[in-house]
Amino acid sequence: MSSLDRKKAYVFAIEKQVGTAPISSVNIALTVNRVALKIRDRKTPSIAAVKRWYFDYQSVRRAQIGIRDGGVKCNH
Repeated sequence: MSSLDRKKAYVFAIEKQVGTAPISSVNIALTVNRVALKIRDRKTPSIAAVKRWYFDYQSVRRAQIGIRDGGVKCNH
């Protein structure tokens, strides 16, 4: 499994969880453990790393939506 696919597995699992439970270290830890077992990851990432990946993913996604919708409009 490539590094990018590994990160995506964790980020997408966190994104799925966000709709059902708040983002907390405990919830992320549980999700990380579930994903690690599922993808047979021997070295699970830290909670801080997964949070960083998730928030980076969210910021890129927001930027893409802004570009798609014509960017930010300024009334000045």
